[in-house]
Amino acid sequence: MTLSGTLVKQVTIKSDVDVFQETFRYRTRYISEMRPDNIKGVELHDGERGIVGSIFVWNFFHDKSRLFKCHTILRQIIY
Repeated sequence: MTLSGTLVKQVTIKSDVDVFQETFRYRTRYISEMRPDNIKGVELHDGERGIVGSIFVWNFFHDKSRLFKCHTILRQIIY
């Protein structure tokens, strides 16, 4: 059985936009250090870091009980 859908959460980030964007594009290894209780890791699955269209696999806990895997595609950020 697979779980399909969209997970959305809004959080306040105390950082410049450039730092946030660089972390999610190039330095995904630091994301699990920011929230070690929820996010266990982010791995590059296909493509290159920082390139639009690259696919990342997120390993995270939901309700601190089950480990989930989520595939995301890097999109262009317009701000």
